[in-house]
Amino acid sequence: MRAVRLTFVLVSLAATAATAQLPADSVARATPRGFSIGVIDSTDPALSAAPTLAHALQARLPGVSVSLGQGILGSSSRVWLRGPSSIVVNEPLLIIDGARTHSSSPSRGFIERDLPSRLEDIDMEAVERVEVLRGPAASVIYGLGASKGVILVTTKRGRRGPPRWTAFAEAGPSFETTAFPANFGPVGGTTFLGECTLAQQAERRCTTTGFQSFNPLESASPFQPGWTKGGGLSVSGGAGPVSFFAAGNHDRAEGVLATDRSTATSGRISLAASPTSTLDVHLTGGLRRDRLRHPVASWIRAGLFGQAFDDPVRRGYSGTYDELLRLARTEEVQRTTATLNTTWRPRPWLRATAMLGYDRLGVGASERFRSPSVPNPGDSLTSINDALDLPQTRTAGVEGSATYSLRGLAARSVFGAQYVRDDDRGRSSLKIIPDGASEPNAQSESAMNTWRRSLGAYVQQQVAWNDRVFVTGSVRVDRPTNGRLDLDNIVARSIDVSWLGIDSASTRSSKWLGELRLRGAYGRGGDHGILTTVQGQFFPPSAATLAAEQGAEIEAGVDASLLRGRVRAGVTYYRANTRRGLVASPVSGGQSPILSSTARVETSGVESSVDATLLATSRFAWDVGAVVSAHDHEIVSMGSPGYRIMGGQTFSPGQPIGEYISAPYSYLDANGDGLLAVSEVVVLNGESGPVGSPFPKYEGALRTGMAFGDGVHLSAIIDHRGGAKLFNEAAFLRCRTRCREQNDPATSLEDQARPVSRLAGTEFAYIEDAGYTKLREVRLALALPRRVARMGGASSVRFTLIGRNLHTWTAYAGLDPEVTSAQYDTIVASENFYQPTLRSFTARIDLVW
Repeated sequence: MRAVRLTFVLVSLAATAATAQLPADSVARATPRGFSIGVIDSTDPALSAAPTLAHALQARLPGVSVSLGQGILGSSSRVWLRGPSSIVVNEPLLIIDGARTHSSSPSRGFIERDLPSRLEDIDMEAVERVEVLRGPAASVIYGLGASKGVILVTTKRGRRGPPRWTAFAEAGPSFETTAFPANFGPVGGTTFLGECTLAQQAERRCTTTGFQSFNPLESASPFQPGWTKGGGLSVSGGAGPVSFFAAGNHDRAEGVLATDRSTATSGRISLAASPTSTLDVHLTGGLRRDRLRHPVASWIRAGLFGQAFDDPVRRGYSGTYDELLRLARTEEVQRTTATLNTTWRPRPWLRATAMLGYDRLGVGASERFRSPSVPNPGDSLTSINDALDLPQTRTAGVEGSATYSLRGLAARSVFGAQYVRDDDRGRSSLKIIPDGASEPNAQSESAMNTWRRSLGAYVQQQVAWNDRVFVTGSVRVDRPTNGRLDLDNIVARSIDVSWLGIDSASTRSSKWLGELRLRGAYGRGGDHGILTTVQGQFFPPSAATLAAEQGAEIEAGVDASLLRGRVRAGVTYYRANTRRGLVASPVSGGQSPILSSTARVETSGVESSVDATLLATSRFAWDVGAVVSAHDHEIVSMGSPGYRIMGGQTFSPGQPIGEYISAPYSYLDANGDGLLAVSEVVVLNGESGPVGSPFPKYEGALRTGMAFGDGVHLSAIIDHRGGAKLFNEAAFLRCRTRCREQNDPATSLEDQARPVSRLAGTEFAYIEDAGYTKLREVRLALALPRRVARMGGASSVRFTLIGRNLHTWTAYAGLDPEVTSAQYDTIVASENFYQPTLRSFTARIDLVW
C-alpha cells in the first residue's frame, strides 16, 4: 500500500510539471518567506571558533534564548526559541544534514543527569551553516516535534579542485570567579541544639558570647585553574565527479575541580559524487567519543552547608575533604551519525530526492565508592553502580519537486513522505561487595526498551508573482505510534505571504529607504505522543491519545534596508498558543508525577534586529548589531488543579508559566533590643500574590566589531536579560544556621528579617531580581599578511584571542542568575547549588594551505 501511495505521488508530480511545460525561473532562486529565519554561516569567524553550537547561537539572533550549562565539563546548555510555550516540552528540533537527531528529553533512562545535549557535541569546524526557524509557522513541513521550532545544521562539503588543508590549535585557562559567602556560627555560652541564632537569642532561648566565621570555599578552596587544549585538521577537494571533506579533532580539558576532566576525539567525513549529470549522491558520517570524569558530590553545597571553623579533616565542609576529592563518576559518551542524500534531476524543472539518516547516542556511567557497613561499622562495602543509555533515531524520506512558470507566475510544488523512529534503550546494575570478598553479597539489575515512530506525508506549494508577492502553503499529516499504541493523526498546516514593496531596482527606492518587505505567516503543528500516567500507572489506551501536544502561531513582520544598505533592520510580532499541552503535576508519597495532556498556554512577543555599518574605509571599518526580544506567556487553562513547588514557583491558570506566588511580610523590633524574634515578623497572607517569573521578559544583545585594515579585527558582545525573578535557593536553605544575618548582631533589622520571615512561612525575601548584563565575549583576531603566511607554506594564518563570560552586572545575590536548571528542557527554575559558568580565555591559531 505504501508503494502504491508513493507511486501515486510521483505520477501526480510528473503530471503537474508536464502541464506547465515551461522552465523554472524565479522560484529556482531562494524564495522569500513570510516568517523570519535566523542564519549564521561560515563567513562569520565566530561560528567555527565557538566551543559549541549553543555558544554560537548565544546573543546573536532575536528570539533565541540560550542558557549555558554549569561550569562542569559535559553539562548541557538550554536553547529555547521565543521563550517557554509549554509546561513540559520546550526543546526545538535539531536536524543535521536533513536527518533528525534524538531529543534529550523523552527519556533519561538510568543516567542521573541529563543526556548530553546534541548542541554540545557538534564539531563547529565542520559546520557550514545554521538556520533557526522559530515556531510552527516556520517549521510545519518538518513534522512531529517541530512546533517548538527547528534548528537546521548543514555541515561542510568538499569542493572540487586540489586538496585544501586547514588546521587549528587552541588552548586556554578557565577560572572560578564566584564570591562565595562565608559560614557563620555561635561561639561560647549556652546553645540550643548546637545553634544559637539571633532569632533564638531574641526569644531568650539561648545565649552566646559571640560568633565565628569561616569560608571553606575560599580558605580551603577545591578550585584550581582549568585548562583546555585541542586541535584539528581538515581537508577538502576532489576531481571529476567526486568531492570530499574530512576532519578530525582531539580535545583535552581539565575543569576547575580535580575530579572534572574530559577527553574527546571526533571525526567527520563527507563524500559527494555525481555519476551522471542528473544524479548527485552525498554521504556524511561522524563519530565522536568523550571520556568524562565528573564530581559526584557538590563542593558548593558541602561548603555552604559546612562549618564556621576550620579543622584538619573536614576543612570546614559538611563532608570529609578527602572523600569529596575521591567521589567521582566516569562516563563514556559516543555519538554516531550518518546521512545519505540522493538527488535526481531528470528534467531541469523536475527534482526527486531520497534521504536516510541515523543518529545514536551511547552513554555509559560508572560510580564506585566505599562506605561503612551498617551491620558492622568497622567493615567497609564497595558499591559499583553502572548504567547505560542508548537512545537512537532513524529517519527515511523521499521528496519530489517541480518548478514551472506561466503568465507572470512562477511556482514550485513539493510532495514528500518521511518515516521517523526513536528508540530509548538502557540498563542499570548495582553491586555491593564487602572488603575482602570477590563476589557481591547483593546486586540488582533493571532494563528498559521503549520506542515511538511516525509516518508522515506532506505537500507544499510556492507561488511567486512578478518577484514581488510570494505565497507558500504547506500541509503535513503524521501518524504517530508510541510503543504499540497508535495515537491520533496530527495534521500540521501553514501559509505564509511575503510582499517586496520596494527593492533596489524599484523606482521608489531611495538613499533613505532602499528595500522594504512585509511578511506574515500562520502555522499549526504538533509533537510526538507521550503516554500519560496517573500515579505511575498508564492511562487506558483510549485516553492516551490525548497526550500529543499541539500548537499554533501567527506572526507578522517588516524588513527594511536604509541609508543605501548601511542599515538593515527587521521587526516581528508573534502570537502563539499550545493546546492539549502536557501537565506534570507532582504527587506525594514518592510516586511518579501525574502526566496529563490538558493544558493551554498562550505566548506573544516582539523580536527586532538591527545591523549597521557606522564607518567603512580601506583602513578602518566599524559595524554594530543589536537584537532585542520581549516575551509574554500565560497558562490559560490546565484541566487539573494548579500546584506549587518549593520556592513558590506556581503553575496555575491565569499566571505566567512558573510564576512565583508569595506573601510579603512586615517586621517591628517591639522591645528595641536590636534583635528580631519570629513573633516580631508578620507574614501578610492577605497580600499574597504574583512576584515574578524566572523567565526573562526582555532579552537583548549588542555586538560591535572593528576592522583595522585586513589584518586586525576586534569584536565584543554584551548580553542583557531583564524582567526575571529567581528563587535564591542557596541562601534560603543555608540560612537555617549558617548565614551572617542569623548570627552577627551588627546585622541590620532589614537583613535579620529575611531568615526570620523564612521561619514565619514565606519565601518572599529570597525571590530576587535575576536580571543581568554580561560582557559575554571579547575577541581579537590578527591575520598575518599573505606574503608572511606564504613564507611558512600557508596561504593564510590567523591568531585569535577570546575571552568569555568576562563580567556580570546583577543585583542577584545568589550564585549565578544564568545557571537555573540542571535539566535541558525543564521549566522548573532551580539554582540547586550548581557550578556557575566559568570565566575563560582561549588562544587559537588557524592555518590554511
